[in-house]
Amino acid sequence: MPQNEYMEKHRKEHGRRLDHEERVRKREAREAHAISAKATNLRGFKAKMFQQERHKHKIQMRKQIKALYVKLPRSNELEEKNVQSTGEKDPSQPLPSYLLDRNNPQQAKSLSSAIKNRRSEKSARYSVPIPKVSGEVSYTRILTYPLKLIK
Repeated sequence: MPQNEYMEKHRKEHGRRLDHEERVRKREAREAHAISAKATNLRGFKAKMFQQERHKHKIQMRKQIKALYVKLPRSNELEEKNVQSTGEKDPSQPLPSYLLDRNNPQQAKSLSSAIKNRRSEKSARYSVPIPKVSGEVSYTRILTYPLKLIK
């Protein structure tokens, strides 16, 4: 056995800690804080090199996201490329009521727009018209009083 495989051997014999996955997840979540602090405190050439590396990483992430999503024509919305078919897997088990509207997205859209319309009609019913002020009357003129009246 090579000298450098003692850690793998120990892991095979004894296993990992019970909370290993949770600790790894938390460590990865805290990584962003450390990177941010490092970016704040670096100065000079090191800061420039760190920022270049960070910029390359962000570009790579954008490319990965772009590969997963496609932009809809004449819209700012994104749609997933790899959409799975909505074929029924087991017809003997019915879907729960909260999942029924997912098969027909048009129906869900029409319901939400109907609810929005009802809310706007309800708010319009109780709205009070605000009278418009004519622009000819000047409310900003300086009032001058006789000094005798002020005393």
